[in-house]
Amino acid sequence: MKYYIFIPFFFHLLFFSCSSLSEKKLEECIANAGNNKPEILTVLKHYKDSTLKLEAARFLLENMPGHYAIDSNLINHLKPYYIKHRVISEKYHWDVYNHQWIHSIDSLRDSYSSDFFHESQHTVQADIENIKANWLIKQIELAFDAWQTNSYTQNISFKEFCEYILPYRTQDGLILDNAREVFFYRHRNFFNDSSIHFQERIDSLLSKYQTINHSNFAAINTPIYSISTLELIKRGLCEHKCWFNATLLTTMGIPTVIDFVPAWGNRNSRHSWNAIVLNGETYPFEPFWDEDPWKYKNLYNNKTFDLKWGKFRLPKVYRHTYSYHLEGPAFDNEVNPSDIPSIFKNPNIIDVSSSYFETVDINIKLPHKTSEKVRYCYLCVYGNGNWQPIQWGKIQNKKASFKSIGKDIVYLPAYFINGKIIAASNPFYLDGKGEMTTLKTEKETINLTLATTNSIVDVATREKNINYLSGTYLLGKIENRPNQYDTLFHFSDTIDNWQNNIHLNILQKYRYIHLLSDQDTLALNEIIFYEKNKDSIQPINNIHVSGSFHPIDSTNPINYLIDNLSTTGSCGKLTKNKTICFDLGKPCLLSSIQYYPYVPSTLKKDAKYELFYWNNGWKSGGVQKCNGQYITFKNIPQGTLYRLKEESSKNERIFTWENGLIYWM
Repeated sequence: MKYYIFIPFFFHLLFFSCSSLSEKKLEECIANAGNNKPEILTVLKHYKDSTLKLEAARFLLENMPGHYAIDSNLINHLKPYYIKHRVISEKYHWDVYNHQWIHSIDSLRDSYSSDFFHESQHTVQADIENIKANWLIKQIELAFDAWQTNSYTQNISFKEFCEYILPYRTQDGLILDNAREVFFYRHRNFFNDSSIHFQERIDSLLSKYQTINHSNFAAINTPIYSISTLELIKRGLCEHKCWFNATLLTTMGIPTVIDFVPAWGNRNSRHSWNAIVLNGETYPFEPFWDEDPWKYKNLYNNKTFDLKWGKFRLPKVYRHTYSYHLEGPAFDNEVNPSDIPSIFKNPNIIDVSSSYFETVDINIKLPHKTSEKVRYCYLCVYGNGNWQPIQWGKIQNKKASFKSIGKDIVYLPAYFINGKIIAASNPFYLDGKGEMTTLKTEKETINLTLATTNSIVDVATREKNINYLSGTYLLGKIENRPNQYDTLFHFSDTIDNWQNNIHLNILQKYRYIHLLSDQDTLALNEIIFYEKNKDSIQPINNIHVSGSFHPIDSTNPINYLIDNLSTTGSCGKLTKNKTICFDLGKPCLLSSIQYYPYVPSTLKKDAKYELFYWNNGWKSGGVQKCNGQYITFKNIPQGTLYRLKEESSKNERIFTWENGLIYWM
């Protein structure tokens, strides 16, 4: 749980110039130290003859208000729980995928009363009121020693040192212990030789802690407040391993940060990871040990997708900082705190989206009925059954401006009033080019056929069905030339879970397209051929498909390949020459081909599903009980945003629909 300890002087600081701000911050810091004032003054006196270290001490003190630790006595309070946690893990050989381990860890957590953990989550101590001079001086000395002896970073600026190496804490709530001192002497001189690339050297250090793994969400609310605790139980969440890595690496003089996406743009939940900030570049990496820990730079660029996990779309990326930043609704004294989303009550984050992906600035025109009392609008993305605010924009002249927004994502402009999201206007899709398309109901209606509630495909299913396509050829049969074909496309294993586009640059017309597989199984949801005409590009209709194909059952006939529905599909055995023929009806000049890999239905038999569509809020399109592979909802307004919800789940994703094709968002 995150506590934001707001001190009134934050608001006073808004009215000082840059030249006087530092002095005022220090004065207010000392004034708010209370009985701990002598400790603060001792630190300043200690460094009075050392200009650089005095500046470093001032940086820590000026930004200390708002930071806090859990009472260290509570580690002893929780020790019996941690020991039992470790004993269970040892019994099951630390296997986080063992269902018995998961059940045992969950049962252990449930065996303790809520009060046992409740106390540990609310006993906090403000750093400024409790930090000891000798301890803080030791942290400063360690930081300077690490910086000056690290051959990779000894030449970074003092400002970068203060922001990314000096801070004694990488996460609020962690107890003030000797963890940094332990790390420093455990790995001293580890980064003194720069003959090896810094990423390889970091990998070498992190590999020493690869036994600390993700908990697989077992006992998800287990409180962890120290490095030693995580080393003891060796299981935690991404956020835990992030502060572990950041503490380890900053202690060794590596400028390390914790970056996070507050909510994904195309999937549920959020995520945190680490990054190295060096020579003006950001090098993000997976917090837990991984064969390719540095893949995030490409994976999080809002363009590519992962062969194993599919695509990730990020609306914003923020960075946790020790220093605080006086901007946004939290520092507008005309805004009620209940009208501020929790993420924007945190003064210790900065926007670093542009370090990860191409961004765009957008302006939203708000309805004239907008109250003059509402000063901020928020951009939201959908996740976990609700709209999640990810960026604020100040309202001026009935407009709100938002900077550095991620593309290929659906957003909802909204107000936040008394803790609730209230839509300000229609949702819109911000495409990969940065162009906005408003999503709103139209007069025309459609029939929606659905086979799943979200876009997530489990890894095993994805790999199996993509392997069926990998190595397949699409061939264009040359008219009046028997047995002569042009290769239009060769499928590799670089295939997205859902929509894939093949762009063609050809002059030859083809009537017959052959799909030639080197597998004995065909698995494909849909394939669409687009024809280039004089003035437009249009999908080709009335295609005939044939081939020696035996479907796995009656719900997978071959004609589902071309039924203009991306949710239905064909899966079965290929015989003879392993070829499927598509007759386009006439020779056509193809401009592109779109295809959807096979995704089996995930609907549960006899479960109830409700379709929702957006029309000034979510409206019900009906409830149906699943009796087969697919559900069809009739007479639904087209042009808007949709979601299919199972009664007891919040795992659904939003989607749009166009000409029978589902576009997951």
